[in-house]
Amino acid sequence: MTERVLEDGSQEVFARLLTEGEDHFAQGRIVEALKCFAQIIKEAHNDSLRCLAFNNLGVVAHSMNELERAERMFMMALSIDPLDVDAVSNLSEIHKAKELQVSGVVEEPEVIEPDAQEMTKREETGDDRAVASDDSGDDIHEQNSMCDPYQEMNRLGEKLYLAGKAGGAIELFNQVVRAQAGDAPRCRALKNLGVIAHGAGDSKRAEKMLRSALDINPAYVDALLHLSDIYMEQERYGNALELLEKVAGLHPGHDGNLEKMERCRNELTGKRAAVQSQRPMFSIVVPTRQRHDTLYYVLRCLTQIEGDDFEIIVMDNNCSKETREVVDQIGSDNIRYFRSDVTLTMNDNWEKALSYVKGQYVTYVGDDDTLTHGSLAVAREFFKNNHEIEVLSWQPHTYWWPDTIYEPQRGMFYFNSSKNNLIKDSKHTLNEYINNPMNFGILPQTYNAFVSYQVIENVINKFGCYYYDIMTNNASPPDLVSGIINLLETNRYCLLGNALSIRGNSRHSGGTACWCGSRGKEVYQKNIKDLNLCLDKKWYDIFIPSRSLEINICLFYVRTINFLNQYYNYNIDLNTKSTINYTINRMINSLTRDPDNYENVVSDIKSLMKKHKIKDKEIDIPSKPPSLPYQKVRPFLTYNENANLLMGFDTNLMGYKNIEDVFWLVASLGR
Repeated sequence: MTERVLEDGSQEVFARLLTEGEDHFAQGRIVEALKCFAQIIKEAHNDSLRCLAFNNLGVVAHSMNELERAERMFMMALSIDPLDVDAVSNLSEIHKAKELQVSGVVEEPEVIEPDAQEMTKREETGDDRAVASDDSGDDIHEQNSMCDPYQEMNRLGEKLYLAGKAGGAIELFNQVVRAQAGDAPRCRALKNLGVIAHGAGDSKRAEKMLRSALDINPAYVDALLHLSDIYMEQERYGNALELLEKVAGLHPGHDGNLEKMERCRNELTGKRAAVQSQRPMFSIVVPTRQRHDTLYYVLRCLTQIEGDDFEIIVMDNNCSKETREVVDQIGSDNIRYFRSDVTLTMNDNWEKALSYVKGQYVTYVGDDDTLTHGSLAVAREFFKNNHEIEVLSWQPHTYWWPDTIYEPQRGMFYFNSSKNNLIKDSKHTLNEYINNPMNFGILPQTYNAFVSYQVIENVINKFGCYYYDIMTNNASPPDLVSGIINLLETNRYCLLGNALSIRGNSRHSGGTACWCGSRGKEVYQKNIKDLNLCLDKKWYDIFIPSRSLEINICLFYVRTINFLNQYYNYNIDLNTKSTINYTINRMINSLTRDPDNYENVVSDIKSLMKKHKIKDKEIDIPSKPPSLPYQKVRPFLTYNENANLLMGFDTNLMGYKNIEDVFWLVASLGR
């Protein structure tokens, strides 16, 4: 690389960057050198500097034996300055190298690994092409690549990957993704990251990268084909077939995937027939993470439910040995135990469990909750007589374990019942939630519903998963996600008057940790750290980082609105000011629920007001209530004109110690 005196003194920053890039190259740091030269081409306005940068890119390409690319870079330099001595000299060297290559003097081609070969093959055969809107057939990933530094980075990153230097390639592709590059280079970089992840055996990350590429360009054939390969490896033949059919639609004359499509169809036909002939009616999924103390009683309850047409899926999220010991101790043929050897997020663990489900109807039970003794008998009879209804939901009973962090409720059990079974309009319920997001309890979640596996399969075929990560960062609450999805994918559902489950609030409960902020900090932080969640300021968007239940529920609401607009053709114009005011008002209401958390809640309220420039006079924050000893909740019974019954029991007075005792209490009441 050649030094040259620059006439334009205003480009000192880029001149230093040029020198820095040349130093990197001299020391073998090719990736760092490419970054410097690409930045100059993109941002500098000095022709002399840009000419030097193109020249240097040509030298880098030549050093990697990529003669065609090097020639193009030197030609770009000459297009800026036709008299550039360095470019002329370097171009002459390229022509000599080509002559030697023709005569057979150059070294043999390098050996390429299988997936690298596949990536090269697809580029050559046109699989890496996308149909332009004017049907011109132009390749969006090669258009103007000679003058796009980000496409140059993509090309050289691919070369590094083929040469076995995956680390350098990943760094280049990540820079393209993070930079203010156009859709074409970002799309290509994401696809390449997916290819590398797939080659490394990380199918989950590969799928995420490829789907991100398809979000930018849904007609990107290479990403569609790579993703279909992943789905076929995972035996997700419905997803693979959908992508392959899309490719066939984009390229009607493309026959290369007919064999794959036929295989997918055959596998789907055979799989459905086999599963249908041997599947149980119900799958009860119990995801668990380090709660063997409560899990023991949950499994004791579930294994004593009436009937034999159900399976219990215990999804162990990298727990200690005690969890497996509890399963073995229960020793039921109904239990099917599966384990992840790495700690998954709650969302991923719930999704993983679905891959083992065989039942026609699915429900999830928390590892401190249970179904009632007669729950399956009720569900069995309902679905027998109502084939058209695919979701059967209810409002659960509630049991506060004796060790719950919220002292006034310890040992309390709330039994609710109604004579009315209601057929609800799904869209009407969704609108109710949209108008009042803190009323999320109305959602027919898999925590309080039996859901037809057909609904679940339809969603998986659409998104590649059922528990879609609405909130991003794998931090979505899967129970709430399922409630939204179930409403979107059905026209009607049934809300039973009688509860078929008992929701437990033990010392482990993450929901209780948010609800009772003064006592839940330790549990909340443990859960965040344990699941390796990254919840920074950027993730919280219009809100602030907080343990507040109201903030986190309203954040889920905002992300849900975005999800509805993007994927379900809703057109909801979210008013930020109204949303923040709603959140603040609900936070103010919570002050009476947990007086000991007054300072934390008020601090969060003022931070939100400051972020959104809300004046103090606009919000009336009440004074801190006097600190009084917590009063134990007393037993009660209410009954209203709508035939709704609610009873509160203090199970401590009855000698009850755990949810199994309450399970039999409910059974004695005929439930």
